[in-house]
Amino acid sequence: MLSAGACAGALAGGALAVTGTSAQPAHSAKTGHPAKPAARVVVIRGANGPRGLTGVAGPEGAPGPEGPQGPPGPPGPNIAVSPTLNWHGLENAAGRDTAVTELPGMAKIELRCSTAAQDILITPVQEGVRTVADVTTFQGEGTAGVSSHNRTFSESRAPLAIPLPPNGMIEGTLSVEPISGEGAGAAPASFTFSSEWKLNDPEAAANYCYVAGQFLR
Repeated sequence: MLSAGACAGALAGGALAVTGTSAQPAHSAKTGHPAKPAARVVVIRGANGPRGLTGVAGPEGAPGPEGPQGPPGPPGPNIAVSPTLNWHGLENAAGRDTAVTELPGMAKIELRCSTAAQDILITPVQEGVRTVADVTTFQGEGTAGVSSHNRTFSESRAPLAIPLPPNGMIEGTLSVEPISGEGAGAAPASFTFSSEWKLNDPEAAANYCYVAGQFLR
């Protein structure tokens, strides 16, 4: 048998296997001879060792099923297009008598103010839809055409021309509609412009044109 001190030392060092004998009857009940002692083994597990290295990654698995569609996002920001032009004196008109910009997804916008044309030219960018301009014009002087309303449209990419008053303003909406069937086009835009121009003065330096406004969608 191990002493108490020996057992304690073995426990401190790790696993301990103890072999000994257990008490048995002095004689076998069958033979009458002395009985053989039975062996007894006690195993005590030692402390855990350090963790081993991580193994290599396995092959990538198949993709999982598609998840549900998320909620719609917030509406986008407003789009503002603000073309302007101005010149004084016919000798200064060249290069300043047009201004071109674009209303995304709807039309190209061109301001024209020269001896040849005084208007807002709207060229649709889509085929197969009706581009519609509802326009109200206000004149700042005179009695003819002081206020008027006009609806014009294009069912192709042919441009729409909105006349600029010589001293006044225009306001209206620009929209895209399906020609047939159902469907929705670009969101409508509102617009406001003011204009003042004189192009028939015999003295070239006395002619001028000023146009400013905004499309908002």
